[in-house]
Amino acid sequence: NNAAGRLRLSSDEKMFTVDTKINRRNDRWLIHDHIDVPIVSKTKFPANPRQHALMKNIYEKDYYVVSSEGDVMPPYFFNKEENVTQEVYLHVLINVVKPWMETISSRKSYVFQQDGALAHTSHLVQNWLSDNVNMLSSKEFWPPNSPDLNPLDFCV
Repeated sequence: NNAAGRLRLSSDEKMFTVDTKINRRNDRWLIHDHIDVPIVSKTKFPANPRQHALMKNIYEKDYYVVSSEGDVMPPYFFNKEENVTQEVYLHVLINVVKPWMETISSRKSYVFQQDGALAHTSHLVQNWLSDNVNMLSSKEFWPPNSPDLNPLDFCV
């Protein structure tokens, strides 16, 4: 196994939103009186429209992060209007992720793993990664219908 003994680096994205998803079947409250049920404000009916607009502008962002065994990259926040295309993703890999991986790995061998998002699996990105990272888990290794078992789902 070529990956044995190498430092494993995993990447993932997450979208922060102001409105949480409410599942009335799963969200339950044990109360003595119906007045004790918490009010859940939403964008459509915010408790404070001005504050909500500010919060939405600040916090509703997509971020990207990489982790290794014990280290987590400071999150990279994409601009709210920015679509994560192959070019945008490659820019982040070159200018943010690669320097961080080189620092963390201390020039030791490592394996870089990412999920099957379109920007990650484009030929442009795959070619750059194969030329510039120590070892890459290929896109065939992570099928689109597999469960997301990325370590970042459990630590960030």
